[in-house]
Amino acid sequence: MRSEEIPAWCFLTGQFLIGFDRNKKSRTPNYISVHNDFLKSTETDPPLEDFYYVNPGIVIMLCYGLLVYSVEYWDSFLRDEINMKRLNKGIIAAAYQMGVSVSTFIELFRIIVWKGDTSESTFIRKLRNAIAHSHIDVDERHSEYTYRNVNRSQDVDFEISVSTENLGIFLTGLGRHFSGGQRRNR
Repeated sequence: MRSEEIPAWCFLTGQFLIGFDRNKKSRTPNYISVHNDFLKSTETDPPLEDFYYVNPGIVIMLCYGLLVYSVEYWDSFLRDEINMKRLNKGIIAAAYQMGVSVSTFIELFRIIVWKGDTSESTFIRKLRNAIAHSHIDVDERHSEYTYRNVNRSQDVDFEISVSTENLGIFLTGLGRHFSGGQRRNR
């Protein structure tokens, strides 16, 4: 497998788990069997009775797989304005399909601090750095993620928060980009 295929596999695995999690409401025999086998195979104390598949672990895995693992890809991609326009268009299309209207993907996030260049490529780069250095806070009670970039002077020069729903939209747009789905959205 080529390393540039890994982000697409992360996205598709995440899509499977999200779909699987949605099916738990149906309580079909196949779902129950797979779910119960999983719970039995994970010997935790206390048992994972309340386990859910769309959880902060899967979200952070998707963030890492789509933005950090592929650092060499992003380094060259972010320098090309046409690439950024296509990416933005793909994320906006994902938002529209999920009933959210935005004119740029940045509108999915709440900006707390953003010093310096405020371009979309800088946004992606600083978000990627926040994930790579584990500057992430998860507030499950409010379904919100906060990302913080700390520069070389140890100053926070970028801090954003995003709802789980809007983060899902953003990651769907990124995932479609890597898995080839964005070409169908043009």
